[in-house]
This record gives sequence, structure tokens and C-alpha cells, in this order.
Amino acid sequence: MFILLQAACGKPQVSASSPNTFESNTTTATSDDHCALPPPWLLISLFFLALLPLTVWYVLHHPDERHYTDAGIAMVQSGDLLTPRRADGSLRFNKPILSYWLVAGSYWLLGISPFASRFPFLLAGCATVFATYRLGKLLGESEASGRWAALVAMGNLQVILASTRSIPDILLCLFVTVSCFGFLSIIFFDRRSWQVYGCAYIGLGLAIASKGVPAVIVVGAVVSCAMLSNVFVRREEWNFGQLVHIPAIAWGALIAGGWFVLMYSVHGHVALSQFAQDQVGVRFEATVSRRLYHFAIFLGWCAPIGLPWMLPVALNKIERHGASRRCVAFASTPAASAVPLSRGQRRRAITTTIIAAVLLVAAATSFCNFISSRYILPVVPLCASVIGVALAGVSRELVHKTFRPILLIGLGTLVMVAGALVIANFQTGHVAAALICAIAAFGLVLTVTFRTFTAQKTHPAIDLGVLKMAALPLVAMGLFHFMLPDDAQRASATLSRDTTQRQEVQVIGKPSLASKLQVYRRGELALHNRQ
Repeated sequence: MFILLQAACGKPQVSASSPNTFESNTTTATSDDHCALPPPWLLISLFFLALLPLTVWYVLHHPDERHYTDAGIAMVQSGDLLTPRRADGSLRFNKPILSYWLVAGSYWLLGISPFASRFPFLLAGCATVFATYRLGKLLGESEASGRWAALVAMGNLQVILASTRSIPDILLCLFVTVSCFGFLSIIFFDRRSWQVYGCAYIGLGLAIASKGVPAVIVVGAVVSCAMLSNVFVRREEWNFGQLVHIPAIAWGALIAGGWFVLMYSVHGHVALSQFAQDQVGVRFEATVSRRLYHFAIFLGWCAPIGLPWMLPVALNKIERHGASRRCVAFASTPAASAVPLSRGQRRRAITTTIIAAVLLVAAATSFCNFISSRYILPVVPLCASVIGVALAGVSRELVHKTFRPILLIGLGTLVMVAGALVIANFQTGHVAAALICAIAAFGLVLTVTFRTFTAQKTHPAIDLGVLKMAALPLVAMGLFHFMLPDDAQRASATLSRDTTQRQEVQVIGKPSLASKLQVYRRGELALHNRQ
């Protein structure tokens, strides 16, 4: 998938209706102001290193992780890589197979451990940051918009949490982003290479193989809104033929549905009925008032994606209101006569498409009888890309003016929180943890302060993004000895000292407790859980 993204982006198709959309020297008035933004490989490296400690232990454990760790252990031990099973051996077809395979493959390569459970999903989180960079670069037609988009995505709380948990949410987010990249390239930029179609349909197939119906809803909303927007902008009729690429569609369909067909042939209707019941049957909310409430809650969770990133865009809009019809959030230059759609028109159409798609996804999610903040994850890269396009048109001076006070407030908050954690660790005798927390916080604050007040070519937004991303791992590090060892880790230590070599263990408590204990014991126990 990285290869498809790189090929689709690195060699844009030259045609009368498709200009070279990846010129780094974009004609936006402020493009040179953003040359100090870090390259994507550096952002991804910072993201990986900051979140890596959260994968080693079961910090911030999600109860649903047990479904994938239990099934992964069963696959490794039994050799049956096609049938996911619960801890008691019963079949579980609630979710597609891809997440189970990732966990089982990681166990096979690295051994059964919390780190092996979560490491593939951290890599998927890094890939999501890269895919967001590529999507932002495509939509904004500049390098700066891509880097801004990656910076926004890597600091988002939902992306951070999903990247450190062995659940399929981050996989859904990644492959939905890749698929939307492909479809938007086809619809708005008239690209017809096999790499672009591969991103569109193979990405959709992998998204369906990750979590099922939600992938169809999000990608379907984006494609339908993009087609409708393109029709109104270009005044053309619907052209579904541009979306047809038989080999890519065939591969996408095989990836999306191959496992379901195989499971139906082996287990009959049980596999499909379990999947349908989980995806649709138990999800609907019939009350109109609850639907409206869920719709508002979804949009409310989407709002923090733009904080504080949209503040300079809003200030810039206010400052230029009435002065010109060319809003810098969609800065453009006159298009050549051979190009039917100017850059400014395309950006406005794309922004309208993303906003409308988010509203459609919110409306579809409102029908669920339960809603969680992680449900917004598939739309985070889409929103981050639009924000990146907007920020790429804001002057560096306004960015400094807006973000510097916010950065100072964040640094002050970090100093107070880190100080409280250092004192708490010292008072409880955890000197090493106190020193590590103090050194990490001091180093981060010193570096950010130095860059903010002495380096002239840096953006405070870079430090703000890194600060947002590093805050959660730093707090988790300070709370490490208060959160861990948890009950499962203590039980594992007790069993390690036991010389009776018991073959079966009775666990009384939450199902996640038994699952974590099984991982800590490297799958060597026969567990029976009683709630």
C-alpha cells in the first residue's frame, strides 16, 4: 500500500486536464513561509518513538483487545489461521479477519507478549500519518499542505489511542484514507493510472477486511459527495465510467469478500449471520431523539480535530474579510485555459466534499444504539487534510502570533503536571520513574522553549504538534507505577513463583483480565473465566 501511494503521488499523470499537482513551489503567496515544516519521515519517526513505550505494557487497555489477542493465541497454537475463536474455543465471526491475522503474525514472529499484540497497530498508525500527508499534499497541491495535515493527524488523541491498541480501528482509518486518496485523485484530478485505481479499490477492500460495513459507509459518503460536487462545479453529467477499472475492482472484491466466501463454505450460514448481527442487527437505534443526540455528539467529537489548528485560519479570514474574494484558506492562481477546473475551484469543491461526507457519516452513525469517540477515527485524516490545505495558505507571521501563546500555556500546563508526577513518584519511592519523568519533561520544555524564542525559521506549530503528541506518553510514564502492575500482571508474577505447575486457572472477574493474563503467560495457560 505504501508502494501504491508513493507511485500514485510521485509520478502524476500529465494531461490537458491534469496539471502537475505536486510542484513543491506552489504559487500560494505564503508557500515559502512553510519550508521549515519537518519532512514526513521525521514526523513519523517522532510519532513512532513517542508511542512505542505504550505498546510494551497494557497501559490504557481497551476491553475489545481481548477478542484479537485470544484469537491470535488460538491461531498460533492450533495452526488454524482462517477461523477466529474466543478464549473458550467458540467461533467468533463478528469482525473480518485482517486484525486477527496481524496479531497472530506478530505473535509468530515476536512471541506472545503485550508488545507483540500492539506493535502492528503502531506501525499502522505510522502508515496513517504518512497516508494523511499524501492526502493533504494531493488536495492542497503543495508540499506544505501535506506536512501540515500530517502534523494535525499525529497530534490527534484518537489516532494516538488507536495506534497503541490491538483493535481494528486504526486499520480502518488507514485503508479508508488510502481509498479516499485514490477516488479523489480520479474524480477531481483526472488521474487514470493503475496505482490510483489500486489505492481506491484495494484500499477499500482492505478497509472492509479490517472492520466491514463502516468502511463502505465512509468511502461511499466521500465518493458520492465528490461526484455530486464535481457535477455542480464542472457542470458535467454523472460519469461513473471514470471509476471503472476491472482489475482493481476484482482485486478489491477478492480482498474484501474472499474470507467471507471461504468461511461460508466451511461453516455455513453461521459465519455470515454472526457478522451481520454484529454489523447491522444489534446496532440500530429507533428513537429519533437519540439519533439527533448521537449526530450532535459525533460532530462534537469532530470539533477538537481542528483545535487549535483552525484558529489562525479563522483570524486570517477575519482580517481579509471584504478585502478580497480570494480567501487564503483556498488560495489559488489563475488556471491555464486548457484546465477546465482552476485550483481554487477544485479546493473549494474538495472542502465542500469532505464537510458533506463528514455530515453523512455522522448521520449514518447516529442510527447506532451506542456511540463512542473512536467512531470518528476514519474521518480524522480527511479533516486533517482540509485543515492542512487551509494552514498552507496562512502567513508565517500569523501562525506565530496565534500559536505562540497557546504553546506557552501548554508548556506551563506540562510543567505543572510533570512536577506533580515527579513529586508523587518520589514520595512513593519510585525514584527512577521520577527521574525519567523529570528528565523527559525538562528536555521537552527546554527544547520547545529554545526553538520558540531563539530559532527564527521554525514554526511554533511544529512544537505544538509534538507537544500534543508527547503529552499522553509522558503522563503515562509518570503514572506507570500507579497504573501497573495491574491485576493480570500481578497474577502472572504469582503464577511464575508457583511450583505446582497447575495446568488450569480459574479467573473470576472481567473477561479482559483473563485475556491479559493469557498474554502475560505467553499463552501457556488453560483459562476458565467466570464473571
